[in-house]
Amino acid sequence: MFISERLLFEQIGPQHKASYTALLMDASVMKYITGTPMQLTDATRRFDEILSINASRPEAGFFGVHDLVSRKFFGMGKLELKPANRAELGYALLQPYWGQGLATEITDTLIQHAQTIPDLISLFAIASPENRGSLHVLTKTGFTFSRAFEYHGQDAVEYVLGL
Repeated sequence: MFISERLLFEQIGPQHKASYTALLMDASVMKYITGTPMQLTDATRRFDEILSINASRPEAGFFGVHDLVSRKFFGMGKLELKPANRAELGYALLQPYWGQGLATEITDTLIQHAQTIPDLISLFAIASPENRGSLHVLTKTGFTFSRAFEYHGQDAVEYVLGL
């Protein structure tokens, strides 16, 4: 568990199942991630995969993002470890919390947390080129454009950041 100015980050565990699956099934949230919301069976399967990922590396993985004071669930952030000492940084926020600077705060906090993980040398993030808000957050927090490609049948861009 770690915190930022307004947020509490807690590794996703069984207590997050309802909140996290609801996030994955939200059309406005998933528009720029997969293009469509997940059905309950797929969201539950993905949640179980995340629990497995989190169990393997407790310092990284997927984190529930909550209001620091009320503990209300706002969304998720991730530092998913990958080969070659890299990690994928990502986030998703429920729509009522868009436009409040939370995506930037999540990204900044995950970058700071990534710097504490031994041997991690870089981060990358994948976004939809149509998601101007996320592209702004990535450049604002120091990421640079790496490449454009197709991801799960959709146009995508990758941004990178050395640690």
